[in-house]
Amino acid sequence: MKKNSRIFENIKQAPLGIKILGVINCLFFGAISFLSALVNYVKPSPELLETMEVFAKSAGTHANVNQIKLTMLLQMPIAIFFIIMGAGLLLRKKWARKSALYFSFAIAILILLSVIMQPALIKLAIVQVAYPGFLIVYLTSKKTTKWFASQASEEDKKE
Repeated sequence: MKKNSRIFENIKQAPLGIKILGVINCLFFGAISFLSALVNYVKPSPELLETMEVFAKSAGTHANVNQIKLTMLLQMPIAIFFIIMGAGLLLRKKWARKSALYFSFAIAILILLSVIMQPALIKLAIVQVAYPGFLIVYLTSKKTTKWFASQASEEDKKE
């Protein structure tokens, strides 16, 4: 029972930004994304097929059902990662902050590479880089870094 109260205390003490990012990662990029990928893997919707075809055409290629299913299959472990990362942020885990930063930098680099290879995707890239960019700025701020560092010093005191 004490462990559960400590978990809820950590979440209550979290800065508002961490609460928002944790929930966004857990629910939207995690749970909802996983369920959506699972449903679309089992039975891709006509709307998804149409959207993927439009996107593929803008990149100068074609989309087929097998590519869409592969995309959905690859999305599922990424969604699970977001659930774990979001929970870790809410629970004030340094590994979650580092994971979010590394993942954000990796996404930003992939977006940059996609724009270099397909300059027509610049408008889409601006939208796609917004969230990872915000994560990088917020999670490297002094206040947030200090909040996560204080958790490590509290755990050191307990040992």
